[in-house]
Amino acid sequence: MKNTLLKFSFLVIFFNLTNLSFSQPRYASKMPEDEHYYIQSSISYSRTNSRFWSFSKKEQFKDGVQMHNWNKGGNIEIKLNKIGSCNGWYYVKMNGSESYLDYDIQNTNQAESKIKFCKQKKIRKQAFLFKHLGNGRYKIYTLNGKVVSLKDKSSKNGSFLLVNEDKSGFFNEWFLLDKNRKPIKPEGVEMATFNIN
Repeated sequence: MKNTLLKFSFLVIFFNLTNLSFSQPRYASKMPEDEHYYIQSSISYSRTNSRFWSFSKKEQFKDGVQMHNWNKGGNIEIKLNKIGSCNGWYYVKMNGSESYLDYDIQNTNQAESKIKFCKQKKIRKQAFLFKHLGNGRYKIYTLNGKVVSLKDKSSKNGSFLLVNEDKSGFFNEWFLLDKNRKPIKPEGVEMATFNIN
């Protein structure tokens, strides 16, 4: 009996440790809501015109958000809208439209889900948290503790964005840039709370 309890305790501890990386951050960046942003891959940040969130001009909304060089696709300008009284959680709205960043969760067991913009508000799927890593570089989290990431860790032209597991690497990191393509830093840090069902 004693051995059984020890084994059970070990399994509980192991399960908790192995799932720490999938929990939501406790603290979030407080983001400026009056700014318009462009988002560039951290992989390509030092190359001024490389790899921004875009749409293929041909496909538009059909296939989701892709990476393209500046003005080679439809560069996406976004604005952040705080979600009610939820500290640290934002809607990512495409400027000039009523479309919001979203992701496909038809299969909840799949490791990765395609990022897209959707015109219908679905609060939990469209809630994003920004964690500042320094110098205008961020990780972008979903409510299930996953992050916005590059498909196959590649920022080549035409690569898609996914929601994927939270792992270390530039493929999971983004620069938020202003209209002059200068990094935008947060207004501060706050305890993350999400209180909408």
